[in-house]
Amino acid sequence: MNYIFADLETSGASTSHDSILEAFFMLTNDSFQELDRLYLRMRLKEGVVPNLNALLINRSTVNLLKNSNMSWFQAVSIMESTLRKWGPAIYWTYGGVNFDYEFLRKTWFKALKEPYLTNTNGSKQGDVLHVIRAAKLVKDDIIKTPISAKGNPVFKLSTLMQHKDAHGAEADTMQTKKLAELIAKKANPIWKSSLMSTSKFDTMELIKSEKKFCSTEYFYGKLRAFFTYYFGIEHPVYHGWILTWDMQWDPADYIKMDKDSLKKALSKSPKVLRTIRCNKAPIILNSSYATNMEPYSKISPEIYKKRMKILDQSNDFKERIVNIVQEKAEEREKDDPLT
Repeated sequence: MNYIFADLETSGASTSHDSILEAFFMLTNDSFQELDRLYLRMRLKEGVVPNLNALLINRSTVNLLKNSNMSWFQAVSIMESTLRKWGPAIYWTYGGVNFDYEFLRKTWFKALKEPYLTNTNGSKQGDVLHVIRAAKLVKDDIIKTPISAKGNPVFKLSTLMQHKDAHGAEADTMQTKKLAELIAKKANPIWKSSLMSTSKFDTMELIKSEKKFCSTEYFYGKLRAFFTYYFGIEHPVYHGWILTWDMQWDPADYIKMDKDSLKKALSKSPKVLRTIRCNKAPIILNSSYATNMEPYSKISPEIYKKRMKILDQSNDFKERIVNIVQEKAEEREKDDPLT
């Protein structure tokens, strides 16, 4: 399947209220050879008040905002028709799972276009940021990264690649493609694994078929790998979220708890349950990547098999977990109906 690398520069960080100012898309084959490209620079959408900090970052002047040759609607229409012509592909952005894809979806909705162009009709979407983080975790020498004051690797594209014209749509797209090529060359198993989770359906099927796997997460500035096990539970409220058990914890210590005690235990950190958001291009790896790392390497395979058997056979335990997770989600939505 072909790839489409993309980047947006916008009037601000709100995917709901801000406007695309600049967009760049590059179509390649699966060997990263360029087939076509599209660059769009558009006027600020009428009624949108731009964020000054965003304009300073992407170097958008008042003249560009007001006098670009192309209107917002013209540009959005060309964007949509071109991507349709390019056909089904895997879209790649850098940090786009929580920004670029959402921005595109809401932009097309406002323009009365099909909003789910990047993840329907055969198209899928990935995030190179997720992939390079996972690759760095299992192969530290894949790329040199700046180090933060707390000693953690920094994955901001402009500092990672140190390229000219950073925060320009074309320059950032080119560097995203370059980074993807690097991963495919130096950490090909990680790249291949990332291709298997570029759609919600594919990710759910992968988890259900593998059951035990290594999931990677990034929070508080740190990269982490977890040996997790799928024991038949999906989130009862949020479709496409799968609940897995962190195998460093013995389920026998939790299975006899009453509901209130279990609810408190599941809320404590570190978390016993790991949630996989299948629509967010998670990285799912072979379980050996995690079991070769501490604390998992200190636990024997026989103990893991015993824990998996307990989880598989404890239907009442699963039901209590589902009820607790559902109540928690409903409480959250009640407190914040916009969540």
